[in-house]
Amino acid sequence: MEKEVISSREFIDRFVECLEKGEDFKLKDCVVEGNVDILNIYEMIKDKELKGGYIEKKDDEIVVNINIKVDIYNVEFNGDFRFFVNMEYQIVISVFNGNAYFRVITFKGSVYFIRTIFNGDVDFIDTIFEENAYFSVTAFKGNIINFSGTIFNKESHFKSTTFEGNTYFSVTTFNIAEFYNSTFKSHVYFDDISFNLLSFTDCRFRDDVSFKKIDKENFKGLAIFLKTQFLNKHTTIENFQLSKTSFLKTDVREVLLCDVKKEEILSHKILRIKEDSGNKDKDLENKLKELLGLSYKYIIDQFNYKSVLAEYRNLRISIENNRTYIEASNLYKMEMELIKEFSNGRFEKFIIGAYGAISDYGESMEKTGKWILGSMILFTILASILRFKGMEWDIFKIIEFWWISFWEVIRLFLQIGTEDKSLWILEPIIRVTSLILLGNLYIAVRRKLSRK
Repeated sequence: MEKEVISSREFIDRFVECLEKGEDFKLKDCVVEGNVDILNIYEMIKDKELKGGYIEKKDDEIVVNINIKVDIYNVEFNGDFRFFVNMEYQIVISVFNGNAYFRVITFKGSVYFIRTIFNGDVDFIDTIFEENAYFSVTAFKGNIINFSGTIFNKESHFKSTTFEGNTYFSVTTFNIAEFYNSTFKSHVYFDDISFNLLSFTDCRFRDDVSFKKIDKENFKGLAIFLKTQFLNKHTTIENFQLSKTSFLKTDVREVLLCDVKKEEILSHKILRIKEDSGNKDKDLENKLKELLGLSYKYIIDQFNYKSVLAEYRNLRISIENNRTYIEASNLYKMEMELIKEFSNGRFEKFIIGAYGAISDYGESMEKTGKWILGSMILFTILASILRFKGMEWDIFKIIEFWWISFWEVIRLFLQIGTEDKSLWILEPIIRVTSLILLGNLYIAVRRKLSRK
């Protein structure tokens, strides 16, 4: 069935008629040609008596209060949709006092809900935004704010936006989504979402929140949580790979992170880009410039060595709190790699490198055990060479000779000492090596037991 085609003027006439009569506005199964602008609505109603709304004039603002329910279903808007306008001296803004339903709609032009107040429930289920969508300085005050199944094909901006009711972005497809200085006061669900860029900067989640990215192989979407606050302990983030997610200056110690894999975190990669190091990821740099646009410099400038190091530690604490110790161990190793990478002194880099080679930074008893066994075999060979003064080629004599050499090495390794003067050259070397290896073994054992 073909949809009815109406002009934007006809749409506005119907809307104004409902405001005059105080009747709910309903529109479905049609195509609207041309731009829809709140200014045109204001010009038509400013001198009329309205049963479904009223106009307030405050200093530099003109507030259009809409008291009727708005229900738009299966409609295509082929022009821009602007519920905000900045005139020469005054700003025209909109207040929806009833429920607003924009369901199964296709907006083919840009959409502007700027400085708009929704006092009732808001529904954008299965709506498609083909161009940029702006929900800035907007307040959603109803009990339900539903963007489930919505598709944002270009950029979507939620700046200084307040979500007071339960908010649903489930099965939502974003291209580039920017939430800046926004507050979520109730339950929030970002379940089974997909995106190229999902950015939260200076945002606050006051109640529990669930993030779950669709689990697609080779999914390359990037997520950035910058200076974001999760104020409720019941926060879950699932399928967000750390190599594609940044939690810079965001406290996630009480957040449940699911399906964490062994990988370098995104913030570490971005820090290399900022520092312009030789091993930076140029493909990632170009992708960030493309996705972040004008925000690129501001975002990049937030990254420094200390903030990335703090992120590693916060992530590790979160994972340890959830008793996924293997993943926490892997993060600690990468944390130490960061320290080594950005260390200024060669000696410090050597010490950290040796620490990693001997025991994986105190995380591997097995690796340290191999070093101990290998060094004892080597020292036994060297001790046998120093002690050798000739002997009969008898198998039992040879075994006894090697056993005595091995036992002397053990005594030195355990700091007991030896009376064999022929080992005076080897003794300090064995003692120092013993302190290093047994110290690493002690750290690895203690760390392992503390996580049980």
